[in-house]
Amino acid sequence: MAYNINESFKNELSLLPKIYIYLIINKLEKILRKIIFIFNVNILKKNTSINEQKSFNEIVNIENLLKYKDELETKNYAYIENFFSDEFFKHVIDNWPKKYLFRPPFGLEKFYDTGFVFKKNEKVNLGTDKISWLKDLYKFFNSDKFGKALKEFSNFDLYFESSGLNQTRTGSYIALHLDDVDKDDNLFGSLNCIIILDSSETESCANLSLGKSNRWEDIYFKSPNKKNSALIYRIGSYHYHGFKPVKKNEYRKALNARFLRKN
Repeated sequence: MAYNINESFKNELSLLPKIYIYLIINKLEKILRKIIFIFNVNILKKNTSINEQKSFNEIVNIENLLKYKDELETKNYAYIENFFSDEFFKHVIDNWPKKYLFRPPFGLEKFYDTGFVFKKNEKVNLGTDKISWLKDLYKFFNSDKFGKALKEFSNFDLYFESSGLNQTRTGSYIALHLDDVDKDDNLFGSLNCIIILDSSETESCANLSLGKSNRWEDIYFKSPNKKNSALIYRIGSYHYHGFKPVKKNEYRKALNARFLRKN
């Protein structure tokens, strides 16, 4: 959950998100997407999931990841290019889920589409098990191989705790905030990863920014949102994060993953 949000952000919003949320258009859109899903399954008999089976020799470019170890150690965050292997990245782009499989925005603080949520030890299933590449990725995140790489990268023993996909629309944004996990001192050194899979690579395409406070003038890093890149920051370092409204014809598709310290 988000906290320490500067409520003044609502004064800077356009009418679009306010109308969308206050007139419960989001709930109507959710119903419409469900109808489209049922129509595809029961009438058109199409496979609405993306389930192309493919094996990968490599998923995350670990050798490349470890090159950014010093940056993480110095800044408590690192921006990494070429995060996934070329083969896996191309497969994900070619097999990204259809829009109607995502959940529409449901609040003003975070205004973008979300879906395919995974949470360790919780019964959360929004289609994760139906996408082969996502299953492969989550299996890899849970592997000893990646666990050892993360320890070398972060200097902490971490485990894969949660993940999910998201994509933007015109007007999408996230108000600058901190996450609840930042309150737990025992979790310092845990990692939050925002992996940009596809974007318009502009200055207004949901470029996640890090700041010292919930005010935009205190920003010290803004993600370039290059395709196949990742912004990774240490939980407990109080990086306020968010992005300004996405402009028309600009977009971002991303995967968020969180790795927490083992007890």
